[in-house]
Amino acid sequence: MKKIALCMLLITIFFSQINFVEAESKQEEVIILFNKKIHKDIVEKNGGQVKHMFKQLPMVTASVPENKISLLENDSSIKSVQINQKIQAEGQVVDWGINKTATQRAWSSNFTGKGVKVAILDTGISPHNDLQISGGISFKSYTKSYTDDNGHGTHMAGIIGAKNNNFGSVGIAPNASLYAVKVLDKTGRGEIDTLIKGIEWSITNKMDIINLSLSLEEQVDSPALRAILEKAYNSGILIVGAAGNHGRSNGSGDTVEYPARYNTVIAAAAVDSSNRRLSNSATGSTVEISAPGGNIYSTYLNNGYARMSGTSVASSFVTGDLALLKERYPGASNTTLRSKLLELTLEMGTSGKDPFYGYGLIQAPSNKGKVQRLAGKNRFEVAVNIAEKGFASDSSSNIVILANHDAFADALAASPLAYKYNAPILLTQADKLTTETKNEIVKLKPDEVIIVGGSGSVTNKVFNDVDSLVNKVRRISGKDRFEVSFNIANELQGTETAIVANGLNFPDALAIAPYAARNKFPILLTIPNRLPAKTNDALEGVKKTIVVGGPASVSNDVYKQLPNPIRIGGKNRFEVSTNIIKDLGLTANQAFLATGLTFADALTGSVLAAKNNAPLLLTGRDRLPETVSTLVKEKGTLQMTILGGNGSVSGAIQTRLENQ
Repeated sequence: MKKIALCMLLITIFFSQINFVEAESKQEEVIILFNKKIHKDIVEKNGGQVKHMFKQLPMVTASVPENKISLLENDSSIKSVQINQKIQAEGQVVDWGINKTATQRAWSSNFTGKGVKVAILDTGISPHNDLQISGGISFKSYTKSYTDDNGHGTHMAGIIGAKNNNFGSVGIAPNASLYAVKVLDKTGRGEIDTLIKGIEWSITNKMDIINLSLSLEEQVDSPALRAILEKAYNSGILIVGAAGNHGRSNGSGDTVEYPARYNTVIAAAAVDSSNRRLSNSATGSTVEISAPGGNIYSTYLNNGYARMSGTSVASSFVTGDLALLKERYPGASNTTLRSKLLELTLEMGTSGKDPFYGYGLIQAPSNKGKVQRLAGKNRFEVAVNIAEKGFASDSSSNIVILANHDAFADALAASPLAYKYNAPILLTQADKLTTETKNEIVKLKPDEVIIVGGSGSVTNKVFNDVDSLVNKVRRISGKDRFEVSFNIANELQGTETAIVANGLNFPDALAIAPYAARNKFPILLTIPNRLPAKTNDALEGVKKTIVVGGPASVSNDVYKQLPNPIRIGGKNRFEVSTNIIKDLGLTANQAFLATGLTFADALTGSVLAAKNNAPLLLTGRDRLPETVSTLVKEKGTLQMTILGGNGSVSGAIQTRLENQ
């Protein structure tokens, strides 16, 4: 009977323990983001304990019973509750990157990242003869030291800012201030709350750039992490993240990982030394940029060096490049610097942005390009600003050319005439003298205004309005554009060379206008497949013709009717503008640049270009055409005047030209 009783007692005790364990829920570490302010009492009321209170956001790390999480999630004062999941380093051990990113041109411009504070949120940074560590902090509970005990963080630090000291490796920004923020342990892992602490520390300590060569193990949105990243970005910090190393070899799918997936983070993809995407580099719509990521040599533990590959490496390259840009444009906001980073890329995949390379491969800045812009709120104001730049202070300029702002036909041949008289070209509406133009005429006080085009282009009302402002007004007109060009040619007189261009379109005639003007060659207009009678008459006495444009612009039949013709063609209007410079052997140490999609800015700017003995290049709005970019490099064109505002020639093109 005693054995049975003992057994029963043991059984009773056993079930008591099971019930007890069942009754007390497992403790879970969570991150709680409150709506307005922290309520420790709510956490404690639900059996939890606050372990850390963040300073930048109403947020805590807490240990709470697992079965109380749903109650906390439903509390009206709490925005989100999230398990404090693990994070991990991107990249694996496996330096051509400096050359691929044109970093030497930044160094030759004395941009080395000096004064830029970079927080590297990683495994820490190990003491190294090739690194200067400006400070740091550890958020790992097992150590107060930010010394690296893994190697990953030290490697990233070397890519960003290893010293330029003639030994070991050299970082993109060798004079950047590096801060070791230890959020990962010796295995390369950590928790979201330590990552948040690191970001919060970066805000408090006014870092310029945060490098996140890491990703979340569980790829789900973290409201708390998202919130602190938004806080950092809105405080002016640039944030760069590794896109991730779990991309598919065929590039399919959206595989970009958090935190790089957030729009506050610049997601960096990785390429090899042949500019090919690494097969495991993540792809997707949030990939923003590409950088070297294959087999990169950099600093490592024990004062050594190692090679690593992956998007964590690419992220570090982008961070270093941003440090150079920050020094190049010290007053620029983080959003402006982010735009300039993208504007300086070398296009890799399809035109524009693609899911493999983003906007392309990073390219370092320089200060070699000297760019000025003559802009205005409209084409009338652009013309006025061009006149102010080139003619307002010139006492020998006593004439103004006036043309219709919207009808290019009559004005196409006007540049040589304007140059002959040292006159700016101003624009007007057909039936109303534009206010900006009227004011400029009053300011310039010319003796004479020459109106180009008949009353259909510039009405008699405008003629009379101008007449009331100056001593003399006259009109050069004709029954069509061909007769207008004929009459302008007669006024130029005495030349044995003429330019022949398509009179039904404007780019070719305008691209050669500065050259024609400088040499007092008339620009004669033709129909592609037929030489107009007035143009044929204008060729009397001409011994040589320069035909601008391919056979589609000026047919071979017309070409054969011309005296001693030579042709300057190209596959498009942009290439024609570059071939004019090449074929005529023009110098291009300085040049003017205008949109090739509308005529007004190029027309009014062509006379100023001629006055400066500079050619005129044509461009699209957002991207410098490859033929133009190549010519600028070949000719060493470091001084450029852009004609028109950002709506005509984008800021991206200006950035590229400034940083040749």
